[in-house]
Amino acid sequence: MDLSKKEKFIWHLSAKTEISNIPDKDRVWEILSQQMDIRDDQTSNDPTTNHQIKKWSIWSIFNNTVSLGLSVIIIISLLSISSYNLFFINRIITGLGENKDLYLDDGSRLTINSQSEIKYDKNFNIDNRKVYLSGEAYFNVQKNNIPFVIETNHGKIRVMGTSFNVRTRDDGFEVGVSGGIVKIFNENVTLELSKGEFINVESSFNKSDINKIPYEGYPDWKNQKFYCNYTSLSKLCLEIERTFGIHMKFANPELKNITVSGIIEASDVKSVLRTVSLLTQQEFKLEGDICTII
Repeated sequence: MDLSKKEKFIWHLSAKTEISNIPDKDRVWEILSQQMDIRDDQTSNDPTTNHQIKKWSIWSIFNNTVSLGLSVIIIISLLSISSYNLFFINRIITGLGENKDLYLDDGSRLTINSQSEIKYDKNFNIDNRKVYLSGEAYFNVQKNNIPFVIETNHGKIRVMGTSFNVRTRDDGFEVGVSGGIVKIFNENVTLELSKGEFINVESSFNKSDINKIPYEGYPDWKNQKFYCNYTSLSKLCLEIERTFGIHMKFANPELKNITVSGIIEASDVKSVLRTVSLLTQQEFKLEGDICTII
């Protein structure tokens, strides 16, 4: 049976771990006899009671032995997974209002948007060029004989060498291509996007979802802008929170459904709030890191 590298690592750790042997049966009965003698001194000679004590003692010994074995196995499994992630996985996380540039061993460059996560094997560019993305990032992928694959919760992306943006969050999935060709696929469909094309969907996607990038300077976040096309105020506020590290509050929950259209300059938070206030005809009150929409 062929084992994957992860399976071999877990098997290797497990083999080094000593698990307590099941107690010798003579020793078990010796302990059992002692327990029954103690019980006999403390209870009556009722046959029913003695029978219950014997059943309870045997079950306790068996149950403790099985529980110990299961506990050790669970601990080994958890330690094996944690050890693998520690020694073999690189993990980069950005917080609120934080962007990071990541240079990979194959020469590719990633610009990671705020509140995002990138994970990849430490043997990247040896036998794979695979990364996992949660959040948003812009990719400049160098050409290579090994395909570059991005795994997300919405689907997978496969390229050889190109530049493109990927947004994969709970509220949607977006891929926009700045150059080259990008393949997007899941278990049901495969799409091919060329330069200037993108998809922007809530979850599943198909060929009819392919459109032209609707504005210059895509992606907006990388160029300090917010692009809105009948975007709900609640969704825009989430991007404002991520970009500037503030918290947006609605005095009236119905305000979340107001839609916004246009390109908003996002160089600083105060100018953004003034613009959104003008577009929505709502008052924005900023106190510290909390902004209340009245």
